Amino acid sequence: MTDEFIWQTASPQSQGLSLEGLESLRDILAARRTRSLLIVRNDRIVFEWYAPAFAPHRRHYTASLAKSIVGGLALALTLQDGRIGLSDYACDYIHPWQADDKKCKIRVLHLASHGSGMDDAADGQTVHGLLPGWKGLFWKRQPIDPFTIARDEAPLIAEPGTRFRYSNPGSAMLAYAITAALAGSAHPDIRSLLRDRL
Repeated sequence: MTDEFIWQTASPQSQGLSLEGLESLRDILAARRTRSLLIVRNDRIVFEWYAPAFAPHRRHYTASLAKSIVGGLALALTLQDGRIGLSDYACDYIHPWQADDKKCKIRVLHLASHGSGMDDAADGQTVHGLLPGWKGLFWKRQPIDPFTIARDEAPLIAEPGTRFRYSNPGSAMLAYAITAALAGSAHPDIRSLLRDRL
């Protein structure tokens, strides 16, 4: 039986950070309606702040943060296991892209860093489910799942690797590629990989 992990704290200065700089960052984020800020450096909590009515033990809506954490951790584990590489072409895992002259140039790194050139499924302030065409279908998840929509319908609007552009379909395709890389392993999907390894 292992002891429960307890986070340790340290002053920002002891970890080479400026308290004034972190407070300024907090103020900027609070003005943009950020509800909490947690800075960890060298395995120590160096700054922690919560807006009124928020607290460390209150559940927070994480939106796309969950995609970054899940995708990032799953990618790190599959990289560590040698099952995927950042310079690998995504079409090695997303086989329908092998026949696509543009998408076959996307690398795993491009998907992980929002540099794939794939269009996003969001469009300004429009409610996701009310978007027309493939964008609306991506969010509705019916009659086709978002992974298939991202794979087959989301267009490239930039050359892979040439610019940063946030892309929900790109994140979906990273999960798709990681899942394909897990084929034949002890973990058939990202959920079981993260559950068992983390």
